[in-house]
Amino acid sequence: MIGLSYSIYRLLTDLRKGFSGQTYSVRELFKDSLDGHEENFKDIEKYLIQLNGTRNVSFDDMVKVHVAPGSCKFVCYTNNQLFESHIIISNIPKEGDGVQKFFILHEISHIIVRMLTQSVDLALGLLPYYFYILWIPFFIQLTANSFVVLLALFVSMILWNEDRKQRLNTSRLLDEILADCMAIGYMSPGDLEKLSKNRLVPKLLNDRAMIPLHNSMRLAKLRENINYAVSGKWREGQIFEKSIIDYLPESNVRILVLSVWLLALPAYYATPSSWTKVFIFFGIDILFTLLFFGSLFIYGVFRSLLQRRLDAQFPNVSS
Repeated sequence: MIGLSYSIYRLLTDLRKGFSGQTYSVRELFKDSLDGHEENFKDIEKYLIQLNGTRNVSFDDMVKVHVAPGSCKFVCYTNNQLFESHIIISNIPKEGDGVQKFFILHEISHIIVRMLTQSVDLALGLLPYYFYILWIPFFIQLTANSFVVLLALFVSMILWNEDRKQRLNTSRLLDEILADCMAIGYMSPGDLEKLSKNRLVPKLLNDRAMIPLHNSMRLAKLRENINYAVSGKWREGQIFEKSIIDYLPESNVRILVLSVWLLALPAYYATPSSWTKVFIFFGIDILFTLLFFGSLFIYGVFRSLLQRRLDAQFPNVSS
């Protein structure tokens, strides 16, 4: 919830710069810019998470596109299928404008593929470490042996954190490659030709959040996939599958197993529990619960502020 609140805050900050225009649904945007717009819309929509039919939503319910002429923006905010996402673009591409079509489709694709690459397990993997960090001061019996074990635990946390950073970097690369793949799949050969010949595209695609090597790998993969599509060898499912196989982050099993064992060792030196310790940990649980609901409240406030600002600066084109 803190991450979602920050995404909304970023969008609010950008809107304070004075951008204005109109809000489009994805279906309306496709109608104005893509051939076979209805078919493409339904094809992309099938990737939405429906939670076994308990949460049936349309793509238009999840994504709002705000067209701000002159803003030079092509940015996606939130990137989460469980919450509404927003995209700001500078204009709707005209017929034959392959470069801008690619950027729009790329940002829309981010909302879909983000769920494939978002490393939820990495975030959840932090919980045992937080638990042991809080657990150790209250339950460990400080001896020479336990000090050695705690040192080993500290080393394991360093190893695990390095593995985590590597996987996050790879996840970011996979996120961009899959969004590129999805965008290519909905573009015509003519648009792709223009995209491949545009000299500004490599500069525009340079992501400061990625390391230089990953930026180079992404551009190389993009050129390869464009050539496949233009030559008629494109098979969307195969390209997606190959990209996932080539770039999907893998856990370093040896490091993770070592970390698990080292986490368990301090339990050997644990001292007996007491009601005081139980109440302390109960209080910590309450604090974490309040943190969650507090961040949920902040998200609701930011979302309300955002909606008011959007109503004023980006009226819905269909209203």
